Amino acid sequence: MSKPVVSYPQPHDRLVQIAQDIFTPVKDSVCVSCFFISGSGKRTVIKFLLQEKEILRKIFDKNFEKTLFVYVDPDEILGGSNEAYLRLTLDHLLLKIREIGIKPITHEATNPIFTIKQNVQNLISKNWHIVFLLNDFEFTLSLDPSIYRNLESIHSLDKSKVAYVFLSTINFLEENTLAKLHNFKYAINRVVYYHPLLDEKTIVYVLDKFEDQLKIKLSFPMKEVLKKLCDGHIQLLKYCIYKLKEAGKDYLKIPQKAQDYLISNNQLRSVCADIWNYFSLDEKEIIISAVKTGKIPSSLSSKSDFVLNTGLIKKTKSGSYVLFGELFQNFVLDQFPKEKIIYDQTMNQIFYGSIKCSDKFTFQEFKLLVHFLKNEGKVISRDEIGQVLWGRNYVEKFSDWSIDKIISSIRKKFDQMDFPSSKLVTLKKRGFTFSN
Repeated sequence: MSKPVVSYPQPHDRLVQIAQDIFTPVKDSVCVSCFFISGSGKRTVIKFLLQEKEILRKIFDKNFEKTLFVYVDPDEILGGSNEAYLRLTLDHLLLKIREIGIKPITHEATNPIFTIKQNVQNLISKNWHIVFLLNDFEFTLSLDPSIYRNLESIHSLDKSKVAYVFLSTINFLEENTLAKLHNFKYAINRVVYYHPLLDEKTIVYVLDKFEDQLKIKLSFPMKEVLKKLCDGHIQLLKYCIYKLKEAGKDYLKIPQKAQDYLISNNQLRSVCADIWNYFSLDEKEIIISAVKTGKIPSSLSSKSDFVLNTGLIKKTKSGSYVLFGELFQNFVLDQFPKEKIIYDQTMNQIFYGSIKCSDKFTFQEFKLLVHFLKNEGKVISRDEIGQVLWGRNYVEKFSDWSIDKIISSIRKKFDQMDFPSSKLVTLKKRGFTFSN
């Protein structure tokens, strides 16, 4: 009897490479943190590898038959507590234990962490390896931090037999986040995998699969439009094709009509919003800078691993940086007013749109600009500026020349930021006023 034909969601060689990158360290019981852009196929790829098995079998070799893969997805959780998360983990662990013919240890009324540890210890005693795949691991950031002590206690039962694969759409390797994870941060920081957007070959493969599934035919010019709009983002590619089919035959045949329709489609904007919302403020600042200037701010280069290694931002041959896909580029450009500077009092930071720009100004310039922003549209006299700059005894230090120099410097920095310096107006014999 012949084997059923396997329908691979992506080219076989790419799936093999993904599996090797993630699971080769896991074979040696090393934990791996995996980062995916939202909508880039995390669940599809991981679930396929777990169900298809042959790719993982070649990686784990003799250990495969004695390795238990426990996939935990918080979408199935009932409640938002540590106990609910551990209970979900326990449920999936017990299910997998039953599948391999071992009688699980169950104590309904007991704290689930104890039952998890008892069952893991039992598996270890029978020479089993256990791999917990924690999908949407960022969910745990909403739980009490003691969850990380719980997870660490499971890992510590035998670190040569227990490993975690952390699957996330946010970068939890930021120092502030790692600090919340207690000693568990050492497991999380061991090996890092960044899942890349689809390459050219895979985009063609995926488009062909969508054609087969929907029983449609896309012309070469139409495929080029889809590549230009979506680049290698699989969810955007999928939604674009489905939306075009829903819209009618003309939209599948006329590339310009399709492009105009997709660029203005609200559902596709929602997909872009999902991508955007998972990034930190620093990452958003990097993205906006890449779109506006083609550069990554040197002060944020250490924060750029996620966006660069996933291919969300790409470096061109000329050395400039570009954002993937026109749909997402357009979304980013539309997010923030192009000519608005704001002061966030909670953070004590000045932002131009989403870009933090406090560090562009000297201490005195910062103080004065904050005063203008708090009193937008009002006339600020030179005396009032003197008090802002030099305090109550400003009369002794007062200098028109210094004020003019600071105002001039702020205007020059506005110009460097592509913010109109004309927004800071000199009013003859009255002072100054600022308005966005």
